[in-house]
Amino acid sequence: MKTLGIRFWVLALILMFASFSAFGEGQYEAGRPGAKYVGKATCSKCHSEIYKTFMKSGHPWKLTKVVDGKPPQYPFTTLPELPKGYTWDEISYVIGGYNWKARFIGKDGFIITGTKGDTSFLNQYNFANPIVGNKAGWTTYHSGQKKPYSCGSCHTTGYSDWPPDSHQDGLPGLIGTWAEPGITCERCHGPGSLHAENPRGVSM
Repeated sequence: MKTLGIRFWVLALILMFASFSAFGEGQYEAGRPGAKYVGKATCSKCHSEIYKTFMKSGHPWKLTKVVDGKPPQYPFTTLPELPKGYTWDEISYVIGGYNWKARFIGKDGFIITGTKGDTSFLNQYNFANPIVGNKAGWTTYHSGQKKPYSCGSCHTTGYSDWPPDSHQDGLPGLIGTWAEPGITCERCHGPGSLHAENPRGVSM
């Protein structure tokens, strides 16, 4: 029994030492209660070189909000046009749009798919990709169907589906809410407010 007690305390001391070695005295994980999402712009202030490289990847462009009716500005690619009959004033978000394909979300939060039953409506733009044999041009995506945007759990940062029936920007077609569209810094590193306030004291 005495030997078992000694082993317990030795193990406890080892674990305590490992914790201090990993995080340093007074440090804690960024995802602890109380941390909030601060957005990629805040991260860029201290991590500018990493940020510049990151912004040339496809991750932050998985979902982009349209501001003031102006098309998003992507690195390397430009969207040539919108689905027939639409203007940028009628678009709330672009799904993708960077070097692969793009779909568009209307002002109600639903993916633009054309009128009900019109299965030939061209609503997805594909960029040319000779590696997989894709030519640039328009194709169909759930055309003629009512299609909500329910991809936020993977393609946004700080996604939440609570409370039930919550909708980003109050738009019925957007399922759930998020802190920032696209896959940005805090999607992998966790909410960064505590780290931003105390970079040396709070690890990411």
